[in-house]
Amino acid sequence: MIKNLKQLYQSLQGSQLGPDHKQKNQTCIKQENPFLELFADEPATSASCKTTFDWSRSSIKSSYVIFITGRCGSTLLTRLIRATQLAGDPNEYFNVNYIKKSYSGGTLSSYLDQVVRTTSSNGSFGFEIDWIHLCFLEPLLDFDIVFPPVHTTFFYMTRRDIVAQAWSFASAKATGIWQNYAATKDVTASHSSTPALYDKDIWHEILLILEAELRFEQFFKRYRIKPTRIDYEMLMASRRDVLGLMLLKIGCDPESIVAHTDQIIDQTLKIPRDQFASILNFRCKYANLLSAVQSVRGSNYVSIQRSLKKQGLL
Repeated sequence: MIKNLKQLYQSLQGSQLGPDHKQKNQTCIKQENPFLELFADEPATSASCKTTFDWSRSSIKSSYVIFITGRCGSTLLTRLIRATQLAGDPNEYFNVNYIKKSYSGGTLSSYLDQVVRTTSSNGSFGFEIDWIHLCFLEPLLDFDIVFPPVHTTFFYMTRRDIVAQAWSFASAKATGIWQNYAATKDVTASHSSTPALYDKDIWHEILLILEAELRFEQFFKRYRIKPTRIDYEMLMASRRDVLGLMLLKIGCDPESIVAHTDQIIDQTLKIPRDQFASILNFRCKYANLLSAVQSVRGSNYVSIQRSLKKQGLL
């Protein structure tokens, strides 16, 4: 049994889940799925026993899912959505650590009922999910029945600048700090030092991002999902425009959106760890290979892996 996500990430770098591994419906081997322990009372995961959910028994008029690749601005985005009070409190409700903290055990159906009841507002319920947790969740429920397109709006959030995204991942893992929301002396002091990052660290994260993008595209194709695509750069350019677009698609009326986004303030503390000069040097050093990375995003990236192995970076 894989005991933590770091261990899982390491296992995914092997042949088990590489781009050449062909499989149709599952992206995680059953015995590695922690949801089987978290929802110990769940029936066997055969097609006839998968979890369903009766939305008609709830007061929810619309549900939405934000698929995320990580370090893409999703934490800021979901905080902004929650602040409007128009579309619930979209969080990572299917994150292993979140479930452990908020649920004492039972079935996936009872857990879903709990989060829908306690986190929805204005008739809307939403959540964000990365591909790792999606592959844990998928074997336990009929995704297109629990989240039918007629009732669910889908968003897919990425980051165009994959180098900055990878650098952010590596920095967060090195420091153990993923985000902060108050500028205090202690916080500032704790991030004054620069973590030691090496080229291999950045390429490791780039490959994980490519894997996530590939898996999401396969998932969308499998369920015929056409998500609204947003990204970090769009959010940074205009928080209000992205927020308005999403709220409209979820079903909020324009007048309410205008009224509830007037006073939205970004309280996220931007930690000074992007290390501008180091990132520029990395871009310059690997300009050709990074160009190749851009051409394979969302598809098979085995050529990138081969290049990295040849250069001793993998």
